[in-house]
Amino acid sequence: MQTKLVAGTRTITVELPDDSVLVQQDMTAPIEPVADLEQAIRDVLDAPLESPPLRALARPGLRVTIAFDDPTVPCYAPVWHQAINAVVADLTAGGVALSDIELVCGPAVGGIVLAYETARHLGCRAAFTEKEPGGTMALKRGFRLEPGTRVLVVEDVITTGGSVKKTLHHLRQRDANVVGVAVLIDRSGGEAQFDCPFVPLAHLPLDSRSPDECDLCRQGVDLVDPDDIVL
Repeated sequence: MQTKLVAGTRTITVELPDDSVLVQQDMTAPIEPVADLEQAIRDVLDAPLESPPLRALARPGLRVTIAFDDPTVPCYAPVWHQAINAVVADLTAGGVALSDIELVCGPAVGGIVLAYETARHLGCRAAFTEKEPGGTMALKRGFRLEPGTRVLVVEDVITTGGSVKKTLHHLRQRDANVVGVAVLIDRSGGEAQFDCPFVPLAHLPLDSRSPDECDLCRQGVDLVDPDDIVL
């Protein structure tokens, strides 16, 4: 079959086997750039969806994790630098002591680039956790973690919060001092909760339907786990 796929800032037409499974086939490109990226980010921080502004939530002693959307989508790349600066500025204005952060850690794969970029702005080390055979998350590849290290965990989009919870569990098992969790988008509908301060930049409610209300279910289309798709 013939279809269009996103390739960077454009779409390309490709031939795929007839039994291919298309993921996010409604995704379009290119995305029209905003006229003023810095102001657009400022507008989001000043008026986030279903939440007070970040600077109103920040306070001295607050423990925070910063996470951003999918870093594998190229059009998001220009946002990271300016958005992290803006978020850090709001946290600082609220009295959060950024000097207390010694390590930024993100769950692989989405959190790797974000952990590095956030750590670069904070002037500290970056690390990432990876899946273990038993389904847990752990620091590997020789990442050093001294007991008592103050760690900021970063993630992209929160749906269930599973990867972050496993990362928090691993860090605490190694006697780290987790200082908080913050995400760009919380799409859990308020279901994702952590036992430390959690600051989402925006909320994105998802449309959840029962099988008898789902058009695809009525058509007999099988459910597919995106993590297991092989084209």
